[in-house]
Amino acid sequence: MNIVFTSIHGTTYTTIPKALAKAGFTRVDLVTEQMIPSGNFPTVESPNPEEPAALSMAMDLAKVTNADIVIGTDPDGDRLGIAVRNLDGNCNIC
Repeated sequence: MNIVFTSIHGTTYTTIPKALAKAGFTRVDLVTEQMIPSGNFPTVESPNPEEPAALSMAMDLAKVTNADIVIGTDPDGDRLGIAVRNLDGNCNIC
C-alpha cells in the first residue's frame, strides 16, 4: 500500500511515520513542506484535517505518487483526515 502523510505543521511529524514503518508500511511519502512544526501553519488557511483544503497538498502528492491512501493529522494529533483511492482511481476524502 502506498501512503501519503502530512502532519499539517504539527506534532505527529515524527511519530506517525515511525508508527507506519513499525507496522510494516514501506511506501510512505511525506508532504515535506508540512512536516515542519509551526503554529503559523504557513501552507494552509486552517490546519483542520477534516476540511478538504487542509489536505490539498497531500492530495496533490497522492496523484503524483499514485497513493492508495492519504492521512493528515491536525497539529496536536488528536484528529485526522483520510482520503482513499476509489475504483475509478481517484482519491476521495472520507
